[in-house]
Amino acid sequence: MLDSDRSADDLERDRSDLLTMLIRMGFPFAVAQDAVQTALLKDQEWLANGRATTIRNRQAWLRTVAIRAAQAEMRRRRRERAIETGTEPAVLPFPALEQEEEDRHRLDAIHAALGRLPEEIRTVFLLHAIDGLSLRKIGKIPGQSFASARSRLNRARKIVRDELLAQGFELPESA
Repeated sequence: MLDSDRSADDLERDRSDLLTMLIRMGFPFAVAQDAVQTALLKDQEWLANGRATTIRNRQAWLRTVAIRAAQAEMRRRRRERAIETGTEPAVLPFPALEQEEEDRHRLDAIHAALGRLPEEIRTVFLLHAIDGLSLRKIGKIPGQSFASARSRLNRARKIVRDELLAQGFELPESA
C-alpha cells in the first residue's frame, strides 16, 4: 500500500525519472528497470518503517539507491559471465576491483572536465544530461533560448569529448 503522502502520479514520476537517468547513464534497459524497482521498494519500506525522516533529500537518495542497485546487478552479471566462460575462478574475492578503479578514474576525468566548463555551458549540459530536460524546456529558462541551449550543449559535448580523448580515454562513436 502506498504511503498517504505519495500519490500514484508521484510514484510514476519517480519511476520514470529514475529509469531515464539510468538509461542515460548507459545501463541496459532490463537492469535499469530492476534497479528502479529495487529503489522504489526500498523507499516504500523506509516510509513504512518511519526511517524516511532521516533522509534529507529524497530524490538524491532515490537516485543513489537506484544507481547502486544497477551497479550491483552489472557486477553480478559480469561474475556470472566470467564463471560461465571459465575466464575467472569460481570464487572472486574482490570482483571487479580493477574495473571499479578504471571507472573511478574515468568518472574523475569527466567530473574534472565538467568542472572546467564555463558555468552557462555546464548548466545546460547538466540540465539536459542529468536532469533529462529537453532543449525546448531549457530554452524557456530566463536568459536562455532554444538556439543558445542547443549551441551550449553541443559546445559542452565537444569540449568534454576532446578533453577525454586528449587524456587517452576511448569513447564510443556516439560520444
